[in-house]
Amino acid sequence: MYIRRYLLFCFFVAFCLTTGQGQWNFYDPRDLSTGTVTLYGEECPDTGLGGDPYLNALKNRDKPVSNFQTFSISKIINDLPDDLPASNRKNWSEGDQKAVAKYEKKAVQVTGYILDVKKMSPEACNCQNDSARDFHIWLAAKRGAAKDASIVIEVSPRMLATHPTWTRERIKKLATDTTKVRISGYLMWDHEHKTTNLRGRATPWEIHPIHKIEMKQGRVWKEL
Repeated sequence: MYIRRYLLFCFFVAFCLTTGQGQWNFYDPRDLSTGTVTLYGEECPDTGLGGDPYLNALKNRDKPVSNFQTFSISKIINDLPDDLPASNRKNWSEGDQKAVAKYEKKAVQVTGYILDVKKMSPEACNCQNDSARDFHIWLAAKRGAAKDASIVIEVSPRMLATHPTWTRERIKKLATDTTKVRISGYLMWDHEHKTTNLRGRATPWEIHPIHKIEMKQGRVWKEL
């Protein structure tokens, strides 16, 4: 009897550990992360602390990228699937997991104009560290567009050590000067924003994290 109980217990533990982890099978963003890093004196794993571990890992894809696929803001808004779930990834169907992985694997490059930038509140992806906060940047295809016509792109605090010039002030100046920019990074469906009626964005799809910010100067692109 004790052996049977022990075997049942082992099966239950194994079931709990594997149930809801199917999303990692189609695309594992941890492969594109440097893993646990120290952010302002506190260690933080690529799966963050709390929230949705898979979404956190997507936001923490900080390994360098060399090749980007050319995209447009219009394509992100109009051509990517917009009927994906607004729930924790572990609850997604296999079909939805495959559908989103097709695009989240892509490192893309788009051009446009920054409308605004805002330093956000502490988040699970950054282990709720008060000093390590993302920058939300609103990017539109045209100068002076409304935020409702924009996509959100995000600077991760993981990227700031290698990009010290990515300050809020310098990014804000790109918006003030209506400088044309070229942004490179990973596509990501942020289901947390599908539930908020978008609130000043055209789609839950983001570029997150950003890996390169360039500004147009004459005929050339110069990194920020």
